[in-house]
Amino acid sequence: MYKRGLEQAIVTAITVEVGIQNGTLAIVIASTPTLLNSLTMAIPGAIYGLLMFVTSAGFAWWASRRQSLLKA
Repeated sequence: MYKRGLEQAIVTAITVEVGIQNGTLAIVIASTPTLLNSLTMAIPGAIYGLLMFVTSAGFAWWASRRQSLLKA
């Protein structure tokens, strides 16, 4: 059990979700006309976002496999 009674599955889900949202936030900040207004600066955020989906899928697979092994 983690701080404030959160279970490991919830903590893992929150961590992955925040990581994915950071990529989206980077794209929005870089491309919004009232903020940076630079599509070139949005490219790293887009690449990070794509890589985050791949690594998140791998991590989710590993975490679910680990949970099933711990229950067995």
